[in-house]
Amino acid sequence: MDDIKIWDDVAENYEDNSYHGKNNNYPANKHRAKIILRFLSKLKKGKILDAGCGSGYIAREVSKQGWDCTAIDLSRKMLKYARQKAVKEKIKHDIKHCSVLDMNIFENKKFDVIMLNGVLPYIKDESRGYKECYRTLKDNGYLITSHYNLFFDLFTFDKYTIELISQKLINKVIVDKDIFNRYKAKLKKAITAPQQPKSEKTMKSENPLIYKEKLKRYSFNEEKQFYYNFHILPPSFTTSEQNNFRNKLEEKFYNKWQGLIFAKTFISVARKV
Repeated sequence: MDDIKIWDDVAENYEDNSYHGKNNNYPANKHRAKIILRFLSKLKKGKILDAGCGSGYIAREVSKQGWDCTAIDLSRKMLKYARQKAVKEKIKHDIKHCSVLDMNIFENKKFDVIMLNGVLPYIKDESRGYKECYRTLKDNGYLITSHYNLFFDLFTFDKYTIELISQKLINKVIVDKDIFNRYKAKLKKAITAPQQPKSEKTMKSENPLIYKEKLKRYSFNEEKQFYYNFHILPPSFTTSEQNNFRNKLEEKFYNKWQGLIFAKTFISVARKV
């Protein structure tokens, strides 16, 4: 990853916050893990790589399912906690310090499944990441990735929404700069959430409707999409009291079209071709 310090700084409490909802955080990653584990439970067990494993939550869970799991990360602090938690739960799997951009410690066609949960969107040279996954994945193997949903920026309606609408829509049909600027100014007046937390915007968004086209460029064929981290209102209006209702949305719509609009993040399941 391009900025390991981001993950070193949050390593100690990462799993408590993002998986277990401590400190008033929404456990979005636990919903992601549940979806992935449900999918993996239907596959024949083999070798799986958790690339960007963080504190190792999913790596431990897939090991419990019977997978031969290898977990890698660039954050040494994350790996420290991943090892501690694996020992505590008596889980035996390989945990290595390695970048998804350079996995030369692994031979070609080693893994049946590679998981990149919220990893590729943080990488500037994502092309290398896709190519390394292709190299180390067995023929017909699965690549599982997760991304911020570009459409959700429209729903949050913050300053990033203004840029999205302006650059992807308005400037395609309005050439006159004065008219363009007037439209943009009107949009700014309607902002309800001026700024998302900086940490959330370090991650690049993907358009779930056309993400399959990107995968094709790297010889992967997308077979499924799932959605998680649902909101019934834009984040600026969401309160902890609404989380119970959000949990119900996660279960009901994780594989439905509503996720395209109301889920902040999506999971892509593709196969090497």
